[in-house]
Amino acid sequence: PVQVLLEQAGVKVQLDKTPLAQQLGLRVSEANGLVLKNVLRGGAAETAGMAAGDEWLGAEFAPPKRGQAAEAWRIQRLDEVNALRGQRQKLTALVSRDKQLLRCPMDWPTPATAVKLGVGDLSKLKDWLSTTL
Repeated sequence: PVQVLLEQAGVKVQLDKTPLAQQLGLRVSEANGLVLKNVLRGGAAETAGMAAGDEWLGAEFAPPKRGQAAEAWRIQRLDEVNALRGQRQKLTALVSRDKQLLRCPMDWPTPATAVKLGVGDLSKLKDWLSTTL
């Protein structure tokens, strides 16, 4: 209902898929491997124990059936992790920190939507914004 009301008032509402790095609570560089530039508080990456400066080398997934081997993949881009993950919600990030290899168990976040607001109908928007209560 809020989107409809905003559009009636002249506001253009655009719903976009939130970028994967943002969903994970990361800022990354993919120029020379997958390097974590920033790890944001409260994000899935921080909860998993990742830190700024880590190089995310691989992703490991639990075996589909008991007695089978775990699946582990080398990665170089964040979108590779999402593609390899499929429908699985848990993975272990394999990272390098100060030349030490670490395993960071991670719960994959639920996809989020970003809302962008803009001007749809300028005359309606001016009328709405100039209204006093």
